[in-house]
Amino acid sequence: MSLRIRLEDEHGYEVASMDRTSVLNPLIPSLDDEQYTLLGYIDLDGDTIFGAGQAAVLAQELSRAKVNAYPDALESIDQIIALANRAAADGSLYLKFLGD
Repeated sequence: MSLRIRLEDEHGYEVASMDRTSVLNPLIPSLDDEQYTLLGYIDLDGDTIFGAGQAAVLAQELSRAKVNAYPDALESIDQIIALANRAAADGSLYLKFLGD
């Protein structure tokens, strides 16, 4: 399963995006993993939306989780972190994960 990742403004217009990727699949923890408060909520089959405050936490969690990623996935994960940081810095942007 892969995700399309979009950064959108409050009107739903795409500001930036990433093509379908599956780099996050092995990093998404179960919802009962207390080390991650938001990362486990990314739904590979549905859509998940994070606002500015959530995106800041998500960026931190992705930074911690990427130590468990495959080396060839690191650049893509860094791009996702950059999108999350951009959403966190601008309260009018939303980070959307669009599943299959």
